Amino acid sequence: MKKGLGKLRKPIIITILALLVVSYYIYLTHRNVNNDDKMTSNSAVSEITSRDLEKNYPGTPRAVVSYFADIQKIWYKEDITGDELTGLAQHARALFDDELLAANDYEQYMNNLRNEITSYKEKESYITECIVEDGYDTEYKTFQNKSYAFVNTKYYVKDNKNLSVVYEKYTLRKDSDSHWKILFWEVTDGTEMEEK
Repeated sequence: MKKGLGKLRKPIIITILALLVVSYYIYLTHRNVNNDDKMTSNSAVSEITSRDLEKNYPGTPRAVVSYFADIQKIWYKEDITGDELTGLAQHARALFDDELLAANDYEQYMNNLRNEITSYKEKESYITECIVEDGYDTEYKTFQNKSYAFVNTKYYVKDNKNLSVVYEKYTLRKDSDSHWKILFWEVTDGTEMEEK
């Protein structure tokens, strides 16, 4: 009987070792997938925050709104650190008109932003896509010797149950450096964008 166990010992050990190797391989495979997701998130954040807006400011009203929408998509979908949030918020505020900045104290803005992000996360909501109307559809006006632009957007917002559409209209004003800055935005019914 002892000899019979000796012959079985070798195949049992080989089987156990094979199972350990396969288990370790599965562990490594799943661990790398999670790291790739984190790297994607970090690269999206660094793509935004590494942009020097003094040298490379978006050149058109459409480009300003698109850049701001890219920031918003990261805020509401990605898991970001406090430092990343601060960097993204600073880039967003660099797109704002002085009048909008004056109406939104930095500390209050950050508190509101954190609360809004928390609300999105609790509802499992995030922006899946933002469509910014074509540049040739941008409306321009002059009022009291200042240039204004109006840009319509269509946000697709996903939560754990639904996909909804939110239309917003951005009003931008050209500053003394000829940069288009976001003065304000408002939710619309989307007719302006859908009729074009």
